[in-house]
Amino acid sequence: AEKALELFGKMESSGFEPNSVSLTVAISACSRLLCLERGKEIHRKYAKKGFESDEYVNSALVDMYGKCECLEMAREVFQN
Repeated sequence: AEKALELFGKMESSGFEPNSVSLTVAISACSRLLCLERGKEIHRKYAKKGFESDEYVNSALVDMYGKCECLEMAREVFQN
């Protein structure tokens, strides 16, 4: 999970625009590592780029927020 986040960061730095698969993997890594702040950062950054309606990304977000005990955010993502 740490390697996945490291690679995702490098990809972002090099100008890579992620797709739903790479976002789902990065958010799932945050979930496994309980990296709430990094997960929120990813969520904020890419929600505005059309990924807020992607069911795989949203599922990963709900899982991450739930595991990090942010139940209100998990509910908000689920309901939207």
